[in-house]
Amino acid sequence: LGLRVRHGCSFHGLSLNVAMDLSPFERINPCGQAGLTLVQLRDLGGPDDPDQVGEALAAILLRRLQCGTLTDHTADAATNDTETPGGNA
Repeated sequence: LGLRVRHGCSFHGLSLNVAMDLSPFERINPCGQAGLTLVQLRDLGGPDDPDQVGEALAAILLRRLQCGTLTDHTADAATNDTETPGGNA
């Protein structure tokens, strides 16, 4: 999870390595931190199905942020799939 504020703009992101080839990250400074070692859930004994992990993460975030349930947001996305970019219908 990363957060940066620069010139009054916020930048944020979330990366969750589940089961992937991490070798490309050896050539960069992940998150701008030299010497940072990346890990993945599979190597830590966790699940290795990205869909399963994504659904579990989404449910936890929605609950913790008090934003409803994944079912609520899935239904909202299905009814709003005809919106134009930028949210203008």
